Amino acid sequence: MFSSPNGYSSLYKQDYRCNDTVSASSNMDMEDRVSHLEQRLQLQEDEIQLLKAALADALRRLGFCEEQSLVMQKSPSSLLVS
Repeated sequence: MFSSPNGYSSLYKQDYRCNDTVSASSNMDMEDRVSHLEQRLQLQEDEIQLLKAALADALRRLGFCEEQSLVMQKSPSSLLVS
């Protein structure tokens, strides 16, 4: 091994630089994964809002249909009179 003035081998320094590169790459991978997860979370939150709106609309329509059904049951003759 080749010794440097401060006692570290040049091979160790190369290893250390390689580890820094791997660490930086790993950090970028982590940031990419976090970014991807944040995007997925936002899409899921948007989808939940759409589902809530669709459910509210379906419940409103169901309530309207139930009201119409009750009106028809109470006065079926009102449909025959024009």
